[in-house]
Amino acid sequence: MLVTDILFILARFWSCNSSLFNDWAMGLIIKESQFDSHISKRFHLLQNVQNQSKGVAEFIYLGTLISNDNSIEKEIQKRILAGNRTYFAAISLFRSRLLSRATKIILYKTLIRLVVSYGVEAWTMTKKDEQALLAFERKIFRRIYGPKYENGEWKSRTN
Repeated sequence: MLVTDILFILARFWSCNSSLFNDWAMGLIIKESQFDSHISKRFHLLQNVQNQSKGVAEFIYLGTLISNDNSIEKEIQKRILAGNRTYFAAISLFRSRLLSRATKIILYKTLIRLVVSYGVEAWTMTKKDEQALLAFERKIFRRIYGPKYENGEWKSRTN
């Protein structure tokens, strides 16, 4: 509803022909025309900006990689790399012989797993994505548990 429609309804309702009402109504009509002019200028400016802007394939929002094809693979790889950085930042703790394996697993769950699983609620994972996350977890557990001694030989653990 425009201001002029509202004024017409008010004038009819109040049956008012006083000059005070007419002056007030004219002021509103003038302000409406100024407002319309201002809006049309903003609309044209917005149209120009939209014509000049280009879309992006992906961007980071609140630490999460958003892509235009809604793929989560790159985000998972980014999270796994962040988990690796976290592991190597705390590698002295994970290599320490003073800490038990149980303590190292608690460190993994409180430090690394939280970094890797940030934003997981919004992910729609495929089997490939799930396998990548499980492979990363097994890699960290192999490093925590270390090699095993079998038949007089030290063997590294495998998946």
